[in-house]
Amino acid sequence: MNKKILFLPALALSMVFSHATFADDDLLKGEQCPCMQIQKMKQELKLTPEQQEKIKALKEKWKEDKKAKREAMMSVNKQVRELVKEDKLDDAKLDKLVNEKTEMMASMMKNNIKLKHEIYNVLDSKQKEQFSALMEKWEMKRMKKMDNMRDKDVE
Repeated sequence: MNKKILFLPALALSMVFSHATFADDDLLKGEQCPCMQIQKMKQELKLTPEQQEKIKALKEKWKEDKKAKREAMMSVNKQVRELVKEDKLDDAKLDKLVNEKTEMMASMMKNNIKLKHEIYNVLDSKQKEQFSALMEKWEMKRMKKMDNMRDKDVE
């Protein structure tokens, strides 16, 4: 019973972040990556063509991994839908699926953080300072947007 109580917040948290995680985006074409707006970064940090190429390569690697994880997530979601339709709920299978989904969400979040770290390491010292400021600004904007979404849900 305690396991179920612990997994419910993890599942709820995965639902909160899933829309940002599955957003189909292209970093260098101005669309959004989770928590980052690369087009704005490209303009504000004045990235060199070499930096842009490195970031593009990092993004491609990230995008391939995201696609594989998305397919795995869709498989888990399908299994959950099938489980809901059964006459009797299999708690062991439910726990397994919740664990799988939790691990996938954690892995996706970890990959997003790694991408930001790798991009950060491509930058020079002045750009790193600007990048940090932009990250804070974007995080505040994202938090404000999440608060607005919660407020709309309450209404």
